[in-house]
Amino acid sequence: MTFAPRRRWSFRDLRQRADAFLSLAGRELDIEQRRRVRLVNWGGAVMAVMLSFWILNQVAYGAWPLAAWQAGSLLATLAGMAAVRRGRRLLLWAHWMCLAMMGSVFSAATYSGGLTPASLSLMLCVPVCAVVLAGRGGLWWTPVMIAGVVGMALAERQGVVFPYLTPEEWRRFDTVMTWLTSFLGITLVFAYNHAACARAERDQEAALAEARSVSDAKTRFLASLNREIREPLHRILGLMVLLKEEPAAERRRELGGEARRIGQALAGAVEGILRLARDEHLLEIQRERLAGPLRLPEWKNAHAAAKPAPAATAPVSLRVLVAEDDPVSRRLLVRNLAELGCEVAEAGDGRAALEALKGGGFALALIDCQLPGLDGFALARKLRRFEGEIGARRQRLIGMSAEASAAQAENCTAAGMDGFLPKPFGRADLEALLRQVRSPAES
Repeated sequence: MTFAPRRRWSFRDLRQRADAFLSLAGRELDIEQRRRVRLVNWGGAVMAVMLSFWILNQVAYGAWPLAAWQAGSLLATLAGMAAVRRGRRLLLWAHWMCLAMMGSVFSAATYSGGLTPASLSLMLCVPVCAVVLAGRGGLWWTPVMIAGVVGMALAERQGVVFPYLTPEEWRRFDTVMTWLTSFLGITLVFAYNHAACARAERDQEAALAEARSVSDAKTRFLASLNREIREPLHRILGLMVLLKEEPAAERRRELGGEARRIGQALAGAVEGILRLARDEHLLEIQRERLAGPLRLPEWKNAHAAAKPAPAATAPVSLRVLVAEDDPVSRRLLVRNLAELGCEVAEAGDGRAALEALKGGGFALALIDCQLPGLDGFALARKLRRFEGEIGARRQRLIGMSAEASAAQAENCTAAGMDGFLPKPFGRADLEALLRQVRSPAES
């Protein structure tokens, strides 16, 4: 028979377990509420330990009235901690524990000779602990404490003698322990207040990091949604144009079959989104994480506006490079540009496009941002560096992407491109772009 090794408990383990117990770990509390709960429960725990110690001492002295008062304060403190654990009103029970503390201190002064220096040191603990436990509302305990001290002082002036129930031989020890209790009480309250504030700051930083992570996840989700819907939509629209203009029946059947396959893939993506919306549990999670409705940014009109070209002016032939890995989109672009009077070259990956552009002579290059081998951003950076090294003329680069977002447009600009064209786009967008290239005054 084998026995599992006994786990060694360190002071840190015990403290973490106590903190989890006293801070109501697992409850739905915000950062400030959890900090306040820690303070109230830890303050109550320290007060309960000190009261238990004094009750034992007073029973040993035979000071039964004082022991009874302290026992009542102990029970009130434990009741307040239990109420906080049950989720009752936190601020109310913080003031309740302050009342129990004040009752304990004044009962100790009443049966320990009145306003002695040791008793006054204990009274000093009450407003300090009240502010820490109850916040600014704890300041109200300061005038209450002052009124109690003034009342005892006036009673002594009128000749009232407060008994000293501690035996003569134990009074010096009692005085020393009273001072130590005051010092330790204030020190522990301040120390744990500092620790609770530091813990709250760490929790807040973790919450901010989680919020940033959720925001990044939202951005990635929207970008993925853009690509999954806009890319096949762009291809289907292109195929419809080719299908309309294709005279050969066999070729029309091929284009129709390809459009049908892309449409089925798009329907699957849309069905996945609708299935996600129908699942109420997942929809609730998405609302909490994304913190807002899904909207596709409307970049369609950002690069389509241009002045109408004069009807009588013949178009200037331009040499254009199309860098697109999707054959359907590339074929449609080449055909549209050729019909618009352009001399078109094409490339299916980033490295081939870069080599073509290094040869120069292109008035415009339409570059897909997600090219295989070398993406559009890396291609633009390499080309700009090459042009700068040899002093070549700067060629106009336009990025294309189904991720129609402001961030994607900024990425194109940062990589050295001259513009951004979100998918899907049509022939009118290409005409507007070519007018800008042909008319330097408008560009």
